[in-house]
Amino acid sequence: MENKIEKVQKRDGSIVPFDQNRITEAIFKALTASGEGDGKKAKKLSNKVVQILNRRFKKGEIPHVEQIQDIVEEVLILEGLVKTAKAYILYREQRRRIREAIAVSEEAVDRLDQYIEKLDWEVQENANMAFSLQGLNHYGVSYIVKKYWLNKIYPKEIREANESGDFHIHNLDTLGPYCVGWDLYDLLIKGFGGVPGKVESKPAKHFRSVLGQVVNFMYTLQGECYSEDTQVLTENGWKYFYEVKKGEKVFTLNPKTNKIELQEPYRFYQYDFDGELYNFKSKKVDLLVTPGHRMIVDQYSPHLKEKYSRKFVEAKNFNPNTHFIPKQGIWEGKEQKYFVLPAIKIFQFRNYKEFPFAKNLSFLKGTQEALGEILSLDNFKIKISQPQFKYQLIEIPEKKIPMDDWLKFFGFWLAEGSTTLRKRKIKGRKNPYFEYQVRISQKEGKKANEFEEVLKKLGFNYVKKKNKKKIEFVICNKQLFLYLRQFGKGEEKFIPKEIKNLS
Repeated sequence: MENKIEKVQKRDGSIVPFDQNRITEAIFKALTASGEGDGKKAKKLSNKVVQILNRRFKKGEIPHVEQIQDIVEEVLILEGLVKTAKAYILYREQRRRIREAIAVSEEAVDRLDQYIEKLDWEVQENANMAFSLQGLNHYGVSYIVKKYWLNKIYPKEIREANESGDFHIHNLDTLGPYCVGWDLYDLLIKGFGGVPGKVESKPAKHFRSVLGQVVNFMYTLQGECYSEDTQVLTENGWKYFYEVKKGEKVFTLNPKTNKIELQEPYRFYQYDFDGELYNFKSKKVDLLVTPGHRMIVDQYSPHLKEKYSRKFVEAKNFNPNTHFIPKQGIWEGKEQKYFVLPAIKIFQFRNYKEFPFAKNLSFLKGTQEALGEILSLDNFKIKISQPQFKYQLIEIPEKKIPMDDWLKFFGFWLAEGSTTLRKRKIKGRKNPYFEYQVRISQKEGKKANEFEEVLKKLGFNYVKKKNKKKIEFVICNKQLFLYLRQFGKGEEKFIPKEIKNLS
């Protein structure tokens, strides 16, 4: 077949004579690297490349060197030489990067002259950067950053489209968010904040101040997060971030005062991350975060008078020898002398005409119709004229318990307690009744004795059951049962916010 290709256009635009030997040599290097062929095979493959060139280009047309290399890749793949094709593609990319690096180094000096003489339209691309020494420094560095975006982050198709002028990607000079949209409602009503350690302020009173706050957004949107399986301590217990509801407060550590504070999250971010994560794990800490996540640490500086200083460092810069993650803080809650166990109303079985009640007779209000006419009150015994009613509605009054005693009891219950509803039957009674049991097990000895002392102070009736080396305390009390039941069972038990807010 007659070879119609006489000339080739190089990357710099110059026209040079077509040389098939250069194609053969490139294919031979790829075959040698993959071990899939020799010089004869390289020559045979280069002939196929020339055949395709002659079919696709008319006589007198000049193909670009990139078009020829694309055809080489195509031939290698069609021939089933996968390893060779991969080696050739990697070789092309390597050569492209070398050319790019050389071009960048050569153009770096020219960039400064272009800025000073305002020869490049990109000098005025950034409306937030005035023509100044700072602008000159930014312009010089931005060229490197731009190349990083186009060669490392964006795919080949985007890079080529941007370089060919098919479209323009605005402001590739910053490795981070630049032009972003934001709901101004939060900024105007709540103020600027929400990122620990960053600039924050209350809602602005003047529009000029609002504009200043808007400028700070681009510097706070760092896009650094925890992994999706991270839990945060809220006022309602531990939750995954995606489970936290709007308005729900979370526990935070104030880096300046070392105080633990309840704060309402300002905004939540969720995005896909494809990269290396950093794991901080110990007996008390287990965090998986992105490299740029800002960690609050206590930095150890032995040469200073104050050995430890609190600061923020990015996860990738964390030094286990000098940086320590704080694991405790100061909690200032409210003082409360007594805990009040809520009152409850229950239906009580009655099979007699007279029955005793507690001194609190508030349950009688509105119950005459159910209980019958009240004839007399004598020593807190109530006589009724309609004994046919089998059940009576009574109120068990609230119970005041010293807070310290209650907290000790609640701690034991959280660790080793449970609530159990038992169905019981009695001979002669058609319907069964229920036992509302609160059970707490303790190892025989010091702990069991300590817990029994707490129980005595609370005034609940209980029974003890010994099982091997453990003692089980059983409290049959519906009032206590109903209160504790709401806090879950097993590992799902949680501390109510009323207790968390105590001092």
